[in-house]
Amino acid sequence: MAVSYASCRTYAVVFVVLGVVLRGTLAEICSDATNVCHNYDSVSNDKLQSQVQKELQASYMYQSYSYFFGRSDIALPGISKFFARESLEERSHADNLIEYINKRGGRIAFKDIKICKLISGNVTATKLKHGLLAFQDALALEKIVSQSLEGIIAEDDFQLNHFIENEYLDEQVDTIKILGDYVRQLEMFSDDQYTLGQYIFDKNLLKSLKHGKDKEDMTKQY
Repeated sequence: MAVSYASCRTYAVVFVVLGVVLRGTLAEICSDATNVCHNYDSVSNDKLQSQVQKELQASYMYQSYSYFFGRSDIALPGISKFFARESLEERSHADNLIEYINKRGGRIAFKDIKICKLISGNVTATKLKHGLLAFQDALALEKIVSQSLEGIIAEDDFQLNHFIENEYLDEQVDTIKILGDYVRQLEMFSDDQYTLGQYIFDKNLLKSLKHGKDKEDMTKQY
């Protein structure tokens, strides 16, 4: 079938226009659209940016808890050390996401990090049950983080899905289980036993952390 010059020119114009549109779209998303950006859209980029924010907020919250429990009038060094480690871990999660965005050719805009309010909704804990309240808040926060991570999964970005599932989701399951165990262990103490129980819990937790045991081993000794 013969194809006229006019038809060819029309196709050429279409391809040129399409190329301009695609390049314009990619340029808005990717810092290096001509090289590394592939199958990476603004929706995924925005979700990853939002996740970076959540990870940094979690790190900030855990750091504040670490310093709180390290105060001389609170004096729970095990819980303090635990949240210090969790803060560093959340920061590493954010750094890993930022590095991934760069690998995909995306962009990130840093925003102000605000401290999370107490989100567990627990109104029954007395002022002496600091440990229980902190772990309840951490558990609630990690569930929010997990839900956000699950929302990043994209239908047509298999590499992104692989990254989120392997780097984050499995670890989130483990973290939620550990925090849930800690909450339950502290809930077992009655009001008149709680202060002593929390002291013993903290002492065992500090011992585990000093010995470099992983999170799973920590729960087995309580």
